[in-house]
Parts: sequence; C-alpha cells; structure tokens
Amino acid sequence: MGIFRKSVKTWFTECSAKRDRQELFTALWTEDDAKLTTLISDLLFDTISYYDYQESFYHAFLTGLFSNK
Repeated sequence: MGIFRKSVKTWFTECSAKRDRQELFTALWTEDDAKLTTLISDLLFDTISYYDYQESFYHAFLTGLFSNK
C-alpha cells in the first residue's frame, strides 16, 4: 500500500472512530430523512475535498460510515 493511501486510510479510520455515530444510526432507523441529510452533509463538509465529486466516492464514503459499528 502506498504511503499516501495508508495515511489517508489511517486518518479516516481515526476520524470516524472519534465520532459518535449513534445519532446518525438513530436517524437512519427512525427514517428521519431531514436529520440524516443534515448529519451526512456535515460529515461530508468536514471530511472530503471539493474535488471528490464522483458518485462512486459517495458510495464508498457511506459504506465506510455505516460499517464498523
């Protein structure tokens, strides 16, 4: 694994481990789409680049976000 890829993976893992995602999971399970939209938007704003615009990136982001629980 390249050093950049390893660094990004480590950073993302550490960032997601620090966040309490309970509110996110609750919004998902209670179908509170307004709250879920706000929470995901905030996370995206805090963690990704403006240039990460491909749809596949968002799929991977959401998969990572909802995994490891």
